[in-house]
Amino acid sequence: MNIKFNFNPAELEKKIRKEATNQLKKKTFNVSCPKCSTNVSAVVGKNTCPNCGSEIDFKLNGNL
Repeated sequence: MNIKFNFNPAELEKKIRKEATNQLKKKTFNVSCPKCSTNVSAVVGKNTCPNCGSEIDFKLNGNL
């Protein structure tokens, strides 16, 4: 019995990277406020330091 299927490694990699990025966007990360150095639990995007009110624009860097 022979079974044939189409497998596109590039498409699989693209989907894995997209899902990994989506999951990371849901997480919180511990970062330091650039103004007062308070530890802040931040999500990807705009955050506000609870100590000094400074805006923290947290971005993921790297190649996913």
